[in-house]
Amino acid sequence: MRHSPRWMAGCLVASVVLLSACATVEEESAALSGGYTYDGKQVKLEAEAMERLDIQSAPVRKAARGSQLVIPYAAVVYGADGETWAYESPESLTFQRAPILIDRIDGGKAFLSDGPRPGTQVVTQGAPELLGAEMGIDQ
Repeated sequence: MRHSPRWMAGCLVASVVLLSACATVEEESAALSGGYTYDGKQVKLEAEAMERLDIQSAPVRKAARGSQLVIPYAAVVYGADGETWAYESPESLTFQRAPILIDRIDGGKAFLSDGPRPGTQVVTQGAPELLGAEMGIDQ
């Protein structure tokens, strides 16, 4: 059976893409592996894992008009059943789910009808890795 050069080139490109995707997943898992604990409620990172994952956060704030809470849309996490939450940080290197109720999304902001108190830090970068830690994906 003969294969055209185009077919073989396509297979080669697909293989490279798949291998690079696998490497990225392994690198992310390695960055978290062994650098945290999860007690069923909170993910506690070691300082080295926090640095490697480059976890970033922003405070919950009140909208300029009205009493709605506002968080960056990047902080919103959607669950498999449609539930929404953000990871809040009650203390240094510690993260837990905080349920949120989204009223509307406007650009890069999520306006909430319910959520963490103003001033609470919510994760804007690194939430997928925290979720992976909860689910034990890296182990």
